[in-house]
Amino acid sequence: MRRSGPLLEFLKWSGTVAGVSGTALAALDYWPLAPLVLIANCAIWLAVGRMWREPTVVITNVVAGGIALVALIFEAARRSF
Repeated sequence: MRRSGPLLEFLKWSGTVAGVSGTALAALDYWPLAPLVLIANCAIWLAVGRMWREPTVVITNVVAGGIALVALIFEAARRSF
């Protein structure tokens, strides 16, 4: 059963805003802000997934956050050379 409460509601809405903002920033090619916001989004939704005890939400956000982190590292390395 999914839990509720003010903290969970705050996290869900914060995660939603971060997800939409990160997607918009990525579409506009704002680097490195876009992947940083998307990583924050994944961290927030990871916390929500843990609070819900929902493995699909946890796994999805671990993978998505990992992808954004790897992309950030590779792009930083590419730009430094």
